[in-house]
Amino acid sequence: MNDPPEEESAAVRSATLKSGVSRVTIRGVPHQAGIAAEIFREISQQKINVDDIIESASNSGRNVIVSFTVEGKQADAAQAVAETIAERFSDSKVEITRDLARLRVVGLGMRSQSGVAAKLFTAIADKGVNIENISTSEIVISVLIPDKDGSTALRAVHEAFSLDSDPA
Repeated sequence: MNDPPEEESAAVRSATLKSGVSRVTIRGVPHQAGIAAEIFREISQQKINVDDIIESASNSGRNVIVSFTVEGKQADAAQAVAETIAERFSDSKVEITRDLARLRVVGLGMRSQSGVAAKLFTAIADKGVNIENISTSEIVISVLIPDKDGSTALRAVHEAFSLDSDPA
């Protein structure tokens, strides 16, 4: 068996923390083509920068949940747009969660090594920090956590993955 390329030898190469994040959630969105485009077109028209987007749908076709994150300073504007959109759909409602932080780990080694997510989640849980959202790609795992727990969680992740730099 071949060893992974050097850039993939470490599962995680860096961990970052961004404070002051808010999550906007629209519940009860219809599950049909074009709705996500409509939502994010209107958000972009207000010059709101969106980071993570998570959508989940049920088989009923009506219980779609769309969540996205924005910088805290754009939370009020994002909430206002989301509420305008939700008014178009009966039984839709908007929720906003403020005072979050985004902890993100990045590494090419995630493509070839298993257990990275489990190790990340365990490191955070061992410090008593609750995860509010998870999103992933092939080389990034991003979690939303309470802002007040950000530094603690970042230190735990640095320790768990033996990252050299001091996260503080």
